Parts: sequence; structure tokens; C-alpha cells
Amino acid sequence: MTTSPGGAESARAAAERFPCPKCGAGLAYDPAVRGLRCPFCGETRTIDAGGKVLEKDLREALEAAALARGGPAAPAGERRATCESCGAEVLVPPTERAGRCAYCGSPKVLEEDARDRGRIAPQCLVPFAVDRVKAETLFRAWVRSLWFRPNALKRAHALGEMRGVLVPFWTFDATAESRWTAMAGHHYYVTVGSGKNRRTVRQTRWVPASGARRDRWDDLLVCASRGLDPGLLARIEPFELSALVPFRTEYLAGWSAEAYAVDVKEAWGTGERRIREGQQSRCAGDVPGDTHRDLSVNTTLSELRYRHALLPVWVAAYSFRGKVFRFLVNGQTGEVQGEAPWSWVKITLLVLGILGLVGLGILLANA
Repeated sequence: MTTSPGGAESARAAAERFPCPKCGAGLAYDPAVRGLRCPFCGETRTIDAGGKVLEKDLREALEAAALARGGPAAPAGERRATCESCGAEVLVPPTERAGRCAYCGSPKVLEEDARDRGRIAPQCLVPFAVDRVKAETLFRAWVRSLWFRPNALKRAHALGEMRGVLVPFWTFDATAESRWTAMAGHHYYVTVGSGKNRRTVRQTRWVPASGARRDRWDDLLVCASRGLDPGLLARIEPFELSALVPFRTEYLAGWSAEAYAVDVKEAWGTGERRIREGQQSRCAGDVPGDTHRDLSVNTTLSELRYRHALLPVWVAAYSFRGKVFRFLVNGQTGEVQGEAPWSWVKITLLVLGILGLVGLGILLANA
């Protein structure tokens, strides 16, 4: 029997939320039609994706977060559930029970009180453009492309369940005005010694320098999930945020969506640090000369804006020789990244080959 992308349980929930006008089954979001589709009779329904996705004032959000003492746990009648094993927080439709965690598969998923704390509802999302079949095809192509991995991996791996998850992110905009001072170093060369000891040495002349620059940071992404490996997630970026559409629950039909575990205050702390580090690097590039030292940067941030967005990720794992390896697929671009075992035989042969070439080069040089 065919079900919606999220599995049988999501299909039952979708049937109650978005019933098919022809057969009564649940309509689910289908990347192939960019709308709702019945997996049984093929009936489709478009989604009104109109409207602009506007950034909101970040300072107001930070003040509201500091004052919040309660509020709805999730938007549009959703509930939240937290995985005790990996810490992920998942949005659960009213008609669906929490079930297993979409990330680690743990059954230890507990629903939380709807009044536990104030929440910021998702403003926008990027719909899935890669369906399950395409994601599996991309995964197999990725496995075949791996170097220095066991040859048996390409034929003996066992793919586990793939879950399409809309992962929470924060996007931040800011204007950064930086003033800097430093000692700029200019290299020059002098000849010292005489006779056989005569040689050219490099010296550096140090002079004070200063400057200023103004930069606009646009759509700096900070992940709000604690259920995903940050390293793997960073490697499937970037997402094309020009495809963001206003949040509508139809895009969640048949799919999983995680509620943010990293709130806007904590996420902005990460974003602000990255901006300041970026300004430090940019100012370092502005220092004239060949090198520099004692760089001091003073950065002021203004025009702070944010958005709470959901971005599409396929989360899955495969087993090989009794071990489980996880991987992710960017649900928009199809980029695949994951864990894979190393073939130490291939690595050893490569090292021996390099050493052999080095040794041969030395012999030829001394011949």
C-alpha cells in the first residue's frame, strides 16, 4: 500500500487534516507537483504560496523572549514532543501521536505541556524539492563515489528508513560598522655578510595603520536543532533562501517538522559571534603591507532583523558490517553528506606508493 512521505502514521494524520475530495485518503505534500497530492487516486491540490516573507525586528524578539513566562508551545494547533536520547524537539499534529524520533529513531519521545513557554512560530519555509526516490538515488550515487572506502560498501550496505524533516533555522541580518587599528608590516630585503657568508635576509618595517569599513550581513543561517550532527549539516549547505515561502501547514502534510530547541537568544549569540569574527577577518584583510600585528577591531551592529524558517533535510542511516552510519540529504539541492567506513588497506597502499615514489626520486637524484 502506498503512503505519504512520512509513513503510515503521517498518512492517517494527513487524512484527518487534508482529506482527498475524491477518495477521502490523506493529501500529502508532494515535491514533484509542488502541492498536495493523494497517494491513492492521484488527486492534486495547489498551495497558495503568495505573500512576502519579511524579516522582523530582532531586538523586539529578544526583549519579548526575556519577558516571556508562557505561551503556546507550537503554531497552528501543533504540539511539541522532545526526544530524551538526542534532544530534538518535533512538531506533532493534533491527530498524530509522537512515535519515534525522526533523527535517532529512539522511542523515548515525550510530549510537553502546551503552556511550558512562549514560542516563536515559523514564519517561512523552503518546501521539499527532492522526493524519497530521488534522495535514495542520490545516496547510492554518493556511496559509489567514495574513495578509500571498502569496495564491498557499494553493494553490501543496507539502507534504513529515510525521514524527510523540516529543520528549524534562524536567519539574521545586521549592519556591521567596524573601526580598526594595527601595526602594518612592510617587508624589505637587505644583504648582510661578505664572501661565502654573504646572503639576503628579509626584514620588516612596522608602521601604525587604521581604517574603517561597513558591511551588510544578510540571511546568516544558524541551525535551531539539537538532533542533527552540526558537521554533517554544515556540509549539505547552502540552502537557496530565495525559495522561502510563507509558512503554511499544507507543506507539513505527510512530513515531520522539528520545533526549535535553540531559541532566538541563544541563536543570536552564535550569529553575533560569527559576524564579529567575520569582521575581524575582513579588517585584517584591509591592513596594508605584507603582514600585520596588534590588530584591534571595534564593531557596532545595527539594523538587526531575523526570521524563523524551516528548511528541508532527508535524515537517514545505513548499516554496513554491523555498524550504523548516518547521512543527510539536502531536501532542496540534493547535496549528500554522511559517515562512511575507511578502507585501511587502500590507505596503506597509497602511503606505501607515495613512499616508493619519494624513494625512487631520491635514487634518481643521487644517480
